[in-house]
Amino acid sequence: MFLSKASAGTPPQEFTILWDTGSPLFWVDGTTCVDGTCNGKRHYDNTSSSTYEDIGGTASRITYGDGTWASVTPFRDTVTVGGVSATDFYMAQADTQSPGWTRGATDGLFGMSFNGPNSGHQYEATVIQQLKAQGVVNAGQFSMKYAYDSSAELLLGGLNPDLFVAGTTEWTSVTNKRSLFWGVQTTMQVNGVTIGGNNADAIVDSGTVYMVMVDAVATAAFASIPGWGYYQNNAASKMYTYPCATPPVFTFSFPGGSTAWTISEDTLNLGQVDDTNCLASVMGGADAAAGGAGHILGDAFMQNVYTTFDSDNARVGFSQLS
Repeated sequence: MFLSKASAGTPPQEFTILWDTGSPLFWVDGTTCVDGTCNGKRHYDNTSSSTYEDIGGTASRITYGDGTWASVTPFRDTVTVGGVSATDFYMAQADTQSPGWTRGATDGLFGMSFNGPNSGHQYEATVIQQLKAQGVVNAGQFSMKYAYDSSAELLLGGLNPDLFVAGTTEWTSVTNKRSLFWGVQTTMQVNGVTIGGNNADAIVDSGTVYMVMVDAVATAAFASIPGWGYYQNNAASKMYTYPCATPPVFTFSFPGGSTAWTISEDTLNLGQVDDTNCLASVMGGADAAAGGAGHILGDAFMQNVYTTFDSDNARVGFSQLS
């Protein structure tokens, strides 16, 4: 998961936030969350913010693909990320949440989807759209580099040329501009063999840990690998193993580009499960979670590329990491 700091209010109240390109809303735990589900978290206090605006919002429940949820009430305030601020931004505070959030290290979630949240009569602006509209950034783009150290970066307003190889950026179009998702098309190959057809629907989702696909495609992918198996011999786990000595090569290519982006062995291998077999970061289960998409390209994919989300031109860019 991609975690960093973000602030809400004036003066700023700082929170540890999960950045999620697969959902639209920025929410943080509020002082209204008093039932114990937000214990140990930082809480947004609207009475301490001079820029808080009560918009008369009513509480609603947001449910995520993994089953976790939060009941939130919307409002407007100033939000600050990486030293840049968007004013009058549509966000929410959590009044209660599922136990899955209680166990996490985050105080909330920042939705960075293609379209913003629907407030009942319109799509609200995403943070990058708001920043551009207010003249804070020149481009409606943001870029993400995944890493398990301080080299990880979220950049609002463009690309960081120090983090990718010049001339390697390839762009692919968002396929449904009315969708919340950064939906694209992709062709997956396993050891050079196309699985799941050409130009299958996919979403690029920083809020999903693994590469997730519909069960039939995931099973077909691993059935092509000698020595494959279900994790703990249980098909219901929707997770798969492969021989550690002969790791398969997964690649993904996209319309508009010529590169087959390879999943490194480090990001494919979640760890050894017995003397000879390793657990893969590719799993089934996308049937319900992806809004109909054949693949969810989560963290395990994004760790292999420098990813740019371009709201201005409705496209996603992939670059070779430097």
